[in-house]
Order: sequence, then C-alpha cells, then structure tokens
Amino acid sequence: LFGVPGERLVGHPIRPFLPVLADALRAPANGGSFRTAVQSQGHRADGSIFVAQTWFSTYATPRGRRLAAIAVDVSDEMREREEENLRQLGAN
Repeated sequence: LFGVPGERLVGHPIRPFLPVLADALRAPANGGSFRTAVQSQGHRADGSIFVAQTWFSTYATPRGRRLAAIAVDVSDEMREREEENLRQLGAN
C-alpha cells in the first residue's frame, strides 16, 4: 500500500504515509480510547498520493498509547463514483 522497499513498515514513522494516524495519537486521551473511520489522503514512499479509507482505534498500554489501524486504497472506487455522478449530471 505504501510502497516501502522490502514491504516492511516496522520502524518507519507513520506520519509521512498517513498523517491522520499520527495526529490521532497526539490527540488528548481524555481518559479513554476511541474507535473511528476516516477517509483521508495517503502518501506512498515514492511521493504519489492516494485516497485512504482507514478504520482505527487507540488503546492504552503500560508503555503508552497505541493505535491499531486498517487502511485501504479507495482511489479507484472514488474515481468511479465521481465519474458516475458526472454522467448522471450530464444526463439530467
């Protein structure tokens, strides 16, 4: 998804790839964790941009706050939906 050489993301900061996840970890915990979904801009290692649909949750551990996430590139689906909307607009 991110085009990281060797396909290992371990040890890489997430901010260059999905800034929204880094921001979620910096948000005040307010005594709990949260779960949500977001559509945002993602970046590949080569600098290309894609639309990411991301589901994530934060949780507390003895070593600090952590985040678990599932991210999917939805660029093609988004483009197809926009093209269909444009076709419908033209037909009306």
